[in-house]
Amino acid sequence: MRCRDNGAVTDDTREGRAERTRARREERTRDAREPRTRAGDRSSAAPDEPAWQVTPPPGWRPRPPALVVPGTLANTLLRSTLAAITAVSVLATLLRLAPTYPLAVDIEIPLRAADRWLHGGQPYLASSFAVTSGPGQPFLYPPFVLPFVAPFATLPLEPVAIAWGALSLGAAVWTLRRLGMPAWTWPLALAWAPYLQPLLGLNVQVLLFAAFVALLVDRPGQAPSAPDGASILARVRPIRDRDVSADHSAPETAAEVRPRPALVDGVLGVFIALLKTSQVHPWLYLLRRRPKAGVLGVIAAVSLVLVTLPLTGLPIWFDWLAQARRAAQPGLSVGGISLLHFLPFPLAVAGGLLSVLLVFAVPRRHAAAWVGLLTLIGSPDLHFFGLLFAIPAMLIVRREIALAAALAISTYTTLGAWLGVVLVLAALASSYAHPALLELVGEVGQYADHVAGSIRRVLPVARPSRRR
Repeated sequence: MRCRDNGAVTDDTREGRAERTRARREERTRDAREPRTRAGDRSSAAPDEPAWQVTPPPGWRPRPPALVVPGTLANTLLRSTLAAITAVSVLATLLRLAPTYPLAVDIEIPLRAADRWLHGGQPYLASSFAVTSGPGQPFLYPPFVLPFVAPFATLPLEPVAIAWGALSLGAAVWTLRRLGMPAWTWPLALAWAPYLQPLLGLNVQVLLFAAFVALLVDRPGQAPSAPDGASILARVRPIRDRDVSADHSAPETAAEVRPRPALVDGVLGVFIALLKTSQVHPWLYLLRRRPKAGVLGVIAAVSLVLVTLPLTGLPIWFDWLAQARRAAQPGLSVGGISLLHFLPFPLAVAGGLLSVLLVFAVPRRHAAAWVGLLTLIGSPDLHFFGLLFAIPAMLIVRREIALAAALAISTYTTLGAWLGVVLVLAALASSYAHPALLELVGEVGQYADHVAGSIRRVLPVARPSRRR
């Protein structure tokens, strides 16, 4: 029997119904095997795309693992575990380093040099390079330092060391507070190897890092509202870069504007470069962003040299240059943990020069982090206290990454130090494409959005193909 259905003639016999059923089954089987490019669309993927590489439906978002989303139980446990392991490593290094490290050695070296200078001797001894530890190590500071140190050379070492230690400790606490770190973290930070070494040896690096932070880091903002369930490690106040090109610090309100004279910025920048000539990067960044302040800093430095020149004399400056050339020779222990220990001398020098040139490409955003990393990477006489310049970058990247880097550095080994630096550097450089590598402030959903965005950038998701 044949009947008419919507203008079409169909076979209503048993054979016709079976044929139609078989055709529908084949159609469903064929549709199940074909990939879908969007919800409800049965068209196949574009011919130039693999069958498995398809475009997700509208509104689709990858669900990031709970382990990488701050505020979740899994991530809180991860951060707490890393923090506990890091604390144990820091305390172990403290117990190992405190009894053996020579106390006040870095203040005794210039005091001995000033004493030799007062008695008509040579402060820059070439034979001192044969000494690898103790107060007999080479004196490398410029000659203008001698008139300022000489009055203390006649005093007993103990009161001078106590006074300098109190000044260094106060500068360290101020620096940590300026960086927005809560007070409960200060003891652990001060026991960390980059701070512990200069506090035991009374190295001037603590004051230089304080000047660096005062120059490039603004006053901390309000404590962030961490996601519900997040650990206290997420409540560190965010670091704020200071715009050195402006004449004031970034205030919380317009009523809190505090002028920052260009001369103050110039003195802060040149102070670091004067005492550690290999750490010229902060002053170069200041010269680029605020030329007036950079020039005023140079004028202040030249004035200081000219004022002290009648006391030191000119020949001693040539002795200092000769001492600096001896210190630059490869293979000397004075190089500490710098790149000279890993790379051939020409490559290490090229790396140092490249770090100087890259200062002129540092963006305003995260300037303190970038300048700090370039400073320690390009230093030819890097020691563990030079890793203080990595702290601004560690406060920007994810807490998990920062804790892993702090753990590596706390081992007090050359390999661990550079492993931590490379880890922070890689995270900071990759954060421009993957913001989830930064420690963000907000709700859990915002964290998840950034993590999901990073996942979408690395997953092989095809672009929608045009339907024809």
